[in-house]
This record gives sequence, structure tokens and C-alpha cells, in this order.
Amino acid sequence: MKKISRIWLSITALAITGLTLSGCTAGGAGDSSRPVIGISVKTITNDPFQQAWVDAATASVKAAGGETVLLTAGGQTAVANQVSQINDLIARRVNALIVNPIDGQAIVPALQRAQSGHIPVIVVDSAVADGNENLYESFIATDNVLAGEQAAKFLTKSLHPTAKVAIVEGAAGSLPGDQRKEGFLKGLNSVGITPVASAAGDWASDKALTVTENILTANPKVSAILTAGGPMVDGIIQALAHAGLTDSVKVVTIDGSAQSIQQVIAGQIFALNTQDPVKMGTLAGKNAVGLAGGKIATGSLEKYVDSGTTTVSSENAQESLANAFK
Repeated sequence: MKKISRIWLSITALAITGLTLSGCTAGGAGDSSRPVIGISVKTITNDPFQQAWVDAATASVKAAGGETVLLTAGGQTAVANQVSQINDLIARRVNALIVNPIDGQAIVPALQRAQSGHIPVIVVDSAVADGNENLYESFIATDNVLAGEQAAKFLTKSLHPTAKVAIVEGAAGSLPGDQRKEGFLKGLNSVGITPVASAAGDWASDKALTVTENILTANPKVSAILTAGGPMVDGIIQALAHAGLTDSVKVVTIDGSAQSIQQVIAGQIFALNTQDPVKMGTLAGKNAVGLAGGKIATGSLEKYVDSGTTTVSSENAQESLANAFK
């Protein structure tokens, strides 16, 4: 049985599909003597968080005696492409799936097909739409509402009660983004602050740059910006620099990468709440192989695993670097 150690197919404008096979056979996933775990992720391009959990999951699967097939949808809004790729993994007869949904509702039919094919599913980071918990074995993620609420409450301690605050959201249909916004609003409303603006940055730096510029034009007296996280924070920082507001507008985000914590140390980010993608990926990989090999019984895992969150500011940023993902 000929083995292929690793194949990379580049992403192009016409084919925004990423594919990696690690140790899989040329005859298809179902022909391997080792458990083959299909991984579906939004994107790993310019996204340290997604890259971190995928790397951790891949290493964990390998350590547990399995192999991986990785498919990247090509973007934070590439919903149709992700659904197609999951269907492809099912057709390849992978032994288990680790999925990071772009759209928690749109992915449901694909997960139903996986269930019909007796392929167990582990969900990471982004939730499947409520009411479909029977379609996966376990969901490992940050408590996004709590992270957003903690971040907002930390921010409000430094603001005047009449301060103007704006929100740069994730993307439409993204449950983590919606949940973080929900948390932001809970934290702000607890002290009587209502956002003066809220707009989607689509998890992209360039979109967040444009959105922030528009917010600042309409609300020049903004004191702080809360953002759902990811690469968007770089666009926000750029917009503030262009407007000469770097030192007067506080930026708070959900992240935890070494880069973002360095930005806290540098004063570009006021505070952030962390995520732990390494924990997510490691546990997902271990459990996926266990399920695939029958060492873990279906229905026996915790349905939801909270990977934890901590507020990082200038007071603890230096020590937090030790636990940051790259």
C-alpha cells in the first residue's frame, strides 16, 4: 500500500480549496489500516488561531496513531465550499470528522449525511445551530458570550458612563461572532452603555479597516472599539492610526495569540480575552481517533467542553506570553 506523506494543493482564485493528506493511501481514506480523520477548517491563511488548532489536532491525531486529511474552505465566508468539502470527506470514507463550521445552520445537512454514514463528528470553536446536538459527539470551544462579557466589563472600568463605544462584529451567520457581540452588549449594558455603532468586519483586516473608518467618520468622539477578534484587529489599529486616534481610542478584542499579546504590551490593544486553540485541537484529535477506533464509545463524550478564557491587559500581558499560541 503506497503512502503519500504530504500533498499540498495551492489555493487559487478559481479553486479556493486547500488539501493536505498526511499518511493517507492513494486508494482513498477508507483503504488505510490506520484511522483517518477528516479535518474541515474555515481557513488557515493569515489566521494564527485556526492554524494553531489545526496544527494541534494534526499532531494529536498522529500521536494517537491516526492520519489526517485536511480541507480548508478558503475563507471565513466560504460556506458553500465548506459544505462541499465535508461531503467530499464523507465520500472518501474517513473514519471521523473534526469540523470548524463557518455557518452553523448551513452545515447541518452535511452532518446529517455523516451521521447516516456512521462517521462520528467533533466540532471545534464554532457551534452548530441549536437543536442539532445529536449530529456531533462533542463541541470544544471558548464560551464566547462569557469572553465577550468579561472583555466589555473590563473595558467599562476605564470609561466614563457616557462614553461612546462601537463594535466591529464577525461575519453574518458566524455563531462565535454573534455570541461575542451578545457578550459585549451584556457587559456594556450592565453599566448603561449602548453602542453608537456596530458593523460586520467579516473576520478580515481590510474589511475591518473600512468599517472602522466609516464608524470614526460618523462618530468622531468614539472612546473605545470592541471587536470579535481575529485579523480584524489589525485593520482597526490601522484605521485609528490613519485618523490620529491611536492614543485616544481603546481597542478590546477576543484573541490570545502571541502577536495580539505583544500588541497589548505595545499599547495598541487595551485588553483582550484569550482563547485556547491548542487545547481545542489536541482534545479534538485525541477524541476523534478514539471514536474512529472504537476506544471511545459514541455518546460517551461531554457534549460541550469549555476551553476557557482569561482577560489579558498591560498588567499580566508579559506573563501571558508563555501560554500564547503563535
